[in-house]
Amino acid sequence: MTVITKNIQIKSKSENDIIDITHQVSKIVKESKIENGAVIVFIV
Repeated sequence: MTVITKNIQIKSKSENDIIDITHQVSKIVKESKIENGAVIVFIV
């Protein structure tokens, strides 16, 4: 099983901001060249 870990750092203006990270996550998935699996996003 292949596991790839990547970080995306984004600064928000407040704790309740909603930020669309779809583009960043999609880019990472495409660059990984993995065709099947799951993407798990952990937000701190």
